[in-house]
Amino acid sequence: AKRVGNRFPLIADPDCEIIKAYGAEAAAYTTLVDSDRIILKTHPGYSARSLSQLSYELARLSRSRTMPPSFTDGPKELVFGCPLVNEL
Repeated sequence: AKRVGNRFPLIADPDCEIIKAYGAEAAAYTTLVDSDRIILKTHPGYSARSLSQLSYELARLSRSRTMPPSFTDGPKELVFGCPLVNEL
């Protein structure tokens, strides 16, 4: 998070409680949740495009005047993390 300069919170889930409740099958799921705790967008992985979309949506929701970071060096296709079957 520090390396790419994101300005939004990340949630750690060391005991996999959120993962189990959410039904995620692989690492690197990205989910945007608004202040009313409503899921607005989910990506089962990440790419330069999905990270940019989420960053702009976060900026819009937070009414930020700061430009979101650039993810042009990110993967062009959606990248999935390792399967979570062994973790659950």
